Order: sequence, then structure tokens, then C-alpha cells
Amino acid sequence: PVTLTATIEVPPGAGKVVSAEWDLEGTGTFSAAAMGEPAERVTVTASHAYPAPGTYFAVLRVAAQREGDAATPYGRVQNLARARIVVG
Repeated sequence: PVTLTATIEVPPGAGKVVSAEWDLEGTGTFSAAAMGEPAERVTVTASHAYPAPGTYFAVLRVAAQREGDAATPYGRVQNLARARIVVG
């Protein structure tokens, strides 16, 4: 198993992080990360055991919203981060 930890931060006055989603095997299927209430700085963690040797690209997709409103689809700014994981 591998544990991934990410700290997401928005600049002061730019809003709050309102969502975080993991795609641990790089398939394009995302699942919500437990992150608590929207905040200017959020830390999320995921643990995953890969099924077979190989190279995987885990992806974290996050969104910030100026008013910190997690319910609205408007005014969101998304970003992606990737990590290469080699299982031997």
C-alpha cells in the first residue's frame, strides 16, 4: 500500500478549497476525498494498494470557489496534481 498526502492552499482573499477528488489509478474515475469544511488551506490523505506491478499515475483534482460555496458550480477554479507511482 501507498499513502498519498496533499496540502492545497489558495492565496489570501482568493476564496476557499471546496472540493478534492482522487483518481488513484489514473483511469479518469474520481472519488471524493474527505476534507471537512471549505478552507483556505486543506490537507487530504489517501491510501491505496495497487493490484499488480507497473507504473500508475495517481491524480488529485481540487476546486476553489471565491465565496467558499461548495454547493455552487459557478466561479470554481480547478487544478490537477499527478504523482507517478512505480510498483515492483
